[in-house]
Amino acid sequence: ADAAKEFGLWSFDTEGRLNSWSRSQERLTGYSADEVLGKKISIFLSAADHELGEPERTLRRAETLGSSTYEGWLLRKDGAQVWFYAMINARRGAGGKLEGFSAITQDMTRRRLEDERFRLSLESSPNGMLLVDREGKIVFVNKQVENIFGYVRDALVGEMVEVLVPQSLRSSHRNYRKGYQGQPSARLMQGRGALFGRRKDGSEVPVEISLTPINTHEGAFVLAAIVDITERKKSEEKLRQLNEALERRVVDLEEFSYTISHDLR
Repeated sequence: ADAAKEFGLWSFDTEGRLNSWSRSQERLTGYSADEVLGKKISIFLSAADHELGEPERTLRRAETLGSSTYEGWLLRKDGAQVWFYAMINARRGAGGKLEGFSAITQDMTRRRLEDERFRLSLESSPNGMLLVDREGKIVFVNKQVENIFGYVRDALVGEMVEVLVPQSLRSSHRNYRKGYQGQPSARLMQGRGALFGRRKDGSEVPVEISLTPINTHEGAFVLAAIVDITERKKSEEKLRQLNEALERRVVDLEEFSYTISHDLR
């Protein structure tokens, strides 16, 4: 336990009083073993955690299930906060009697800050940003996705991504998604014609979608950048109509010039 560098190891009795404390845990918290042995683990938790009933809830869960996990802020001796992950295991003696708990902790502050920066960059994007897991479930949407499709994000997170696909295309989209997972790459999503998304009210919106595979510590995901091209389509249609009108005028002018030439001859 003392040789471990990345993980802190410690144990405590059924009342939460510490009875072992590794050197790596000293580095994580700033407390030496002499300063914490015999004290309750609650000294490391914030006031918010206490109000939520931690660590009692986590310990009762470990007692019932044999193990439990917890992730949250840990208070260091110097007053700084560290985001940590803990795996807590129940220790039982003869006859299965609960004797206490052992815990393995890891400092996850850097990972959490990276996750937070990633989330903020997606949230501030001018495009709709949609993160989907390997099962096709939506795990994150930004404000622009809400604006494009008319959903609040809580109604989308946890749903299959096909909820945003027109009903007639959902089956083919599932096949496309599975094929993409087999050979993921950054690419522009293309169909036989224009791509459309389905809004909450059932209406369809023309969209342009680019896909980017992302590998994280939590697994593989696909990030979809979605652009509402409604205004672009309107501009293209207006331009097409203008071109057709110009072509008709050119034909009329050619006929007129032919008539004038004929009369002059």
